[in-house]
Amino acid sequence: MSVIDLIERVDAICRRYEKYDLDNHNEALGSQYDVVEAGIEASLQKLEAATTEEDRAFDVAMKADVQQTKAYLLEEVSELQKLTLERVNVLSKEEFVAQNDLISMLKERIEAISDGIARGAKQTGGWATSASHEGIKIGSTSDKRFGSNYCQQTEESIRFRQGNEMQKMKQD
Repeated sequence: MSVIDLIERVDAICRRYEKYDLDNHNEALGSQYDVVEAGIEASLQKLEAATTEEDRAFDVAMKADVQQTKAYLLEEVSELQKLTLERVNVLSKEEFVAQNDLISMLKERIEAISDGIARGAKQTGGWATSASHEGIKIGSTSDKRFGSNYCQQTEESIRFRQGNEMQKMKQD
């Protein structure tokens, strides 16, 4: 085997096992962290420029850009979390906690960026009563209409059911 073949083989092996290199992962995590950090700073500068601008169209365009950047940065934070979770076996517990704290602080900073939308109170899963329909209660039996004769069949319902069954038989 010549020296060139050895070098090529070593390069191939290095490329194959590159994902296990700790320094490379730290660089990837650091570079992605820097991208998110720069995005936050750029969003804050755009927001500041939008607040000092008197042109409403420019203001709206800048706030829309901030909203898009904010959504992109939140996706990047989730990628950072995935990257950290992939490295959980490699990191010590203190390093893992420190990285999770950094990522959660980034997420809080991104969510703290005002994008010009007034956000209301959070939904409670759709089960809270609205102001216009406070008297409506689902599953309430307070009117006591559910007695023993509530679901009894009448002559009319029996005839309807028989007619319906006859129609089904004719169709088949």
